[in-house]
Amino acid sequence: MLRDLLSLTKPRIAALLSLTGTSATFAAGGLPLLDLAAFVLAGLGMAGGAAAGNCYYDRDIDPVMDRTADRPLARGALAPRTALAFGVSLLAAATVVGLAALPTVSVAYMWLGVAAYVGLYTVLLKRRHWT
Repeated sequence: MLRDLLSLTKPRIAALLSLTGTSATFAAGGLPLLDLAAFVLAGLGMAGGAAAGNCYYDRDIDPVMDRTADRPLARGALAPRTALAFGVSLLAAATVVGLAALPTVSVAYMWLGVAAYVGLYTVLLKRRHWT
């Protein structure tokens, strides 16, 4: 079950997003180590929670696509409620970590990323495009 939950977070994409964000902090002058750790943890949680939300929403179309048919919800390895609760928990934990250690505007930008990925891309655009 833990492996399936981890796969919902799309760890390679979340890691790439964290690496990109970390690189940007260095380009802007860097952060103290604890702030950087909080930034990375909050970023991973936000990205992972958003990815889990994407998997939850797409659970009906994932089984019919070769690339996504092996995802946990598509093959019935996880209950949809479990996946949704996991994604929401990640987002909540990431928000708490972020608000405890980072400027509020940083957490707001992370939430804009979640809204763009889950709301704009997954819900509004993905199923309305022909490819």
